[in-house]
Amino acid sequence: SLRILTCSRNMMEDLGALHMAQALRANVTLTRLEMGQNRLSKEAARHLATALQDNCTLTDLVLDYSKLGNEGAQNLADALPFNSSLRQLSLHR
Repeated sequence: SLRILTCSRNMMEDLGALHMAQALRANVTLTRLEMGQNRLSKEAARHLATALQDNCTLTDLVLDYSKLGNEGAQNLADALPFNSSLRQLSLHR
């Protein structure tokens, strides 16, 4: 079963993040998701934040070099109290 998924640097946009978030809600094996260096905005962060509230297996989420902005970062931060598995959230710029 898939544990690490890297989809960095592939020009993914917010719609792609929505699809990833939908899959993440139901996934019980993925522990690391790398989505950095894509064309993700605050909408992508909102989708992923919602998914984080339901997911209990993801330990690492990498969104480096994305354009999530302050609002996107806030959406992700708001989801953290509802997620007990995430150990690393990387938003390096």
